[in-house]
Amino acid sequence: MALFSFLAAAASVDSCQSLSNPGETYTLSKDVFWNGTYGECFNVSADGITLDCQGHWINGTGETYTYGVYNEGFDGVTITNCKIASLDHAIYWYMGADNGTISDNTFVSNNYAGLALEFNCTNNQITDNTASDNGVGISLAYNCENNLISGNTVQDSGDSCVYVSYLSHNNTIENQQCTNNFFGVYLDDHSNDNTVLNNIIQGGTAGVIIHSESNNNEVGGNTISGTERGIYVEYYSNDNKIASNVVTDSSWWDVSLDSSTSGNTGANTCQLLEDLGANSITCSGSAVPTPTPAIGGATPTNGNGGNGSTSLCCLPAFLLLIPLCFLLFTKN
Repeated sequence: MALFSFLAAAASVDSCQSLSNPGETYTLSKDVFWNGTYGECFNVSADGITLDCQGHWINGTGETYTYGVYNEGFDGVTITNCKIASLDHAIYWYMGADNGTISDNTFVSNNYAGLALEFNCTNNQITDNTASDNGVGISLAYNCENNLISGNTVQDSGDSCVYVSYLSHNNTIENQQCTNNFFGVYLDDHSNDNTVLNNIIQGGTAGVIIHSESNNNEVGGNTISGTERGIYVEYYSNDNKIASNVVTDSSWWDVSLDSSTSGNTGANTCQLLEDLGANSITCSGSAVPTPTPAIGGATPTNGNGGNGSTSLCCLPAFLLLIPLCFLLFTKN
């Protein structure tokens, strides 16, 4: 009898509600709609719960502070096969929601984030999800550590493909496909010892940013193309390993480090390097020489921006240089 009880069918749900039976698997039997001005469609309120939406939609009206699935502090939770659209957050895990799995979901047109984990959420696996037209594709903030973000596809985010911030350490971001997001992978605000590996990042303002005293991170094996800056390290972010990345078609710099940075190391395949700090970063594998930046970092002479070094030539007092400057302008 105990065996038959264990093998009993999962609980079927067809409306927004609290999921409260520990260890229960809930299956969504139809599309549902959350029309509240705040709050959540599904509220996880016990450990070990699985919600399998079986490909059904959770839709909202785009109101602030609305959530498709909300989990405040419960562990071992799995969310899978859900399609979630037009809420503030599609999935929001909060205050120590640990050891969970969020996989094979689709997030579309959610205001703040497709998926956000905040405040001490650790050891979660975020895999094989698809996100488009959200504020942020995937966000970790406030001491979220040891999470795996792998194999997700994120496009057209107003902010980042993946955003990691506020003392969030030891997370792995790998094998993402990030396309036409404003930023690719953004490590921010004292977030240390994270690894950003083997991601494909196309388009946007920057492919990978390391910002605000984020140290000892590893950025390796990424393919970045068509951004303004491929990899950008700034504001006292030190001792990061940036190696074996392939950066092409940047309109500004392939790799850029500001004057406050130091101890960053690594060899990459790229053309345009700006290192204003005390680092050991190299670009190689290109026949195009690296332009020398002006103080503060001017646009490369073969980039698309303004204020490049060609604007320094052709002063009237040096009439003999006019033919040379004409050649420089023609080349660029």
